[in-house]
Amino acid sequence: SELLARLDARLPVLSSGARDAPARHRTLEATVAWSYALLAEREQGLFARLSVFAGGWTLQAAEDVCAADIDSLEQLVEKSLVRAEQGRFDMFETIRIYALERLDEDARAEETRRRHTKYYAELARRAEPELTGPHQQVWLDALAAEYDNLRSALERSATEDGETELALRLGMGLALFWFLRGPFQEGTRWLERVIAVSGDVRSRERAGVLWGAGLLWAVIGDLARAHSLAGSGLSLARSLDDEAMMARCLDLLGLLAFFESDLRAARSLFEESIDLARRSGDDWCLADALGTLASIYPLQGEFERSREAGDEALDIARRNDDRQGMRMALFALALCELRLDQIDTARRAAEEGLAICRSMGDLFFCSYFLWVLSLVGTMAGDLREARVLAEESLQIAEDLDVPLLLVCALEAAAGAARAEGDTSGAEKRLHRAVEIGDHGTVPLSYVATVHRALGALAAERGDDATARTEFDKSLSLARAVGDSWGVEQTTRYVSTQPPSA
Repeated sequence: SELLARLDARLPVLSSGARDAPARHRTLEATVAWSYALLAEREQGLFARLSVFAGGWTLQAAEDVCAADIDSLEQLVEKSLVRAEQGRFDMFETIRIYALERLDEDARAEETRRRHTKYYAELARRAEPELTGPHQQVWLDALAAEYDNLRSALERSATEDGETELALRLGMGLALFWFLRGPFQEGTRWLERVIAVSGDVRSRERAGVLWGAGLLWAVIGDLARAHSLAGSGLSLARSLDDEAMMARCLDLLGLLAFFESDLRAARSLFEESIDLARRSGDDWCLADALGTLASIYPLQGEFERSREAGDEALDIARRNDDRQGMRMALFALALCELRLDQIDTARRAAEEGLAICRSMGDLFFCSYFLWVLSLVGTMAGDLREARVLAEESLQIAEDLDVPLLLVCALEAAAGAARAEGDTSGAEKRLHRAVEIGDHGTVPLSYVATVHRALGALAAERGDDATARTEFDKSLSLARAVGDSWGVEQTTRYVSTQPPSA
C-alpha cells in the first residue's frame, strides 16, 4: 500500500540497521489517526464497523454486516485504509487495531458484532448440506476463506448469553469441514464449547454437533468420548424422529465398533444406518455407511459382498458428485482388491481415491490411500516408489497424530524397507506399530497384520522362537475379530516355512 510505503520511508534507522519498533508503531498509529480524521462521518463509521471482520471480508458481507455503501468503501480503499484484492477486502493489522478502538466507541458496536455472528452462522448453515454434495469443493474453499471470521463468530456465540442457537448452527455447519480438512483437535475444542453452552437444547442442530464432535474424537482416538457423544446424539435424534440424523449417529457408532474390533456389532450398526439412510433419502450417509461396511467385509473374507457394497456406494456418490462418498467407496474397493492380490485394480482405485482426497484437502484419507499404494508398489516390485509413498503416508499420519494411520503407514514403510534389504529398519517400524496398536485405538485386524510381518522377519533370520510367538499373536488377534483372511494369510505363511533344524 502507498500509505505504508510512505510511512516506511519516514521511519528512523538505527545504527544497527534495525527498525525502532515502538517508534514505528507510534508513527503508524499517528498516520492512521491523521487519515481517519480526514474521512467524512459516514466513512469513519464504516471504517470502525469493518474492523469487526477477521481475516478479510467480501462485499456482500460488508453490505450485510456493516451496511456498507460502495462509495464509502471505495474512499477507504483510495485512502489506503482498506485493501482490495481478488474480490476480497481487508486491513493491515495495525490499521484494524485502530479501527477496533473506534468501534468500541461506536453506539452500534454491539449490533455490528451480533450481525457479524449471525452472518457467519448463516454461512455455516448454508454450507452444511453443500459439504456432502456436488458443490463440496466450492463450499470447503468458501469456509476456508472465511475461517478467521467463523472462529470469531464461534468465540462470540459460545460466550455471549442468548447466542446458543447461533453457536449450534456454526458448530453443526463446520463439523464436516473440520473432518474433511483435518484440524481435528481444534474442531473438537470448538464443538465441546458449543455442547457445554447449549445445555439441554433439543434441536437437530445440537444432535448434529454431538455427532460431529463424536466423529472428530473417533478420528483422534478417544473412543470413550466419541461413544458418549454419538450415543447422546442418537438419543436426541430418536426423540426428534430425525431418521437422517439417526442414520449418521449409527454410522458413527458402527465405525467405533470397528475401531474396537467388534466386527459383528459394527456390521449390525452399519446395516441399521443403511436402512435409515435409504428411508430418509440421506445419500451422503448411505454412501458412507455402505463404503465403510464394504471395507469391513474383506477382513472377514467376504470379497464379493465387499465389491457389491463398494460398487453401490461408488454409484451413489458419483451420481451426487459426492467426493467424500467416492473416496470411502474407492478405499473399500482398493482394500478388497489388495487382499485378493489384484494389484492393477487395487492401484487404479487407490490412485483415483488419492486424487480426490488431494483435491479436497482430505489428509486423513490421503494417508490411507498412500498406505495402499505403497503396499501395491512393494508387491509389484516398485520399491523406490513404495518407499516414497510410505514416507508421505507416515508424515501425514505423524502430523495428524492418528493411531490407525500411524500403524498402517509404519506397516507400509516396513514392507518397503524389508524388500530393499533393510531388515533392521523394517523391524524398528513394525515394533513401533505394535506399540501404537497396543495402546491406541486401532482395529485388531491391522495389528494382526503387523505381528505377521514381524514373524516373517524373525523366520527369515532363523529366530524360530520369536517367529512362532509373533505368528501366534497374529493368529490370536485375527481369530478374536473373525478376520478369516488374516488367519488364512498367517496359516499359509507358517505352512510354507521349512522345519527347524
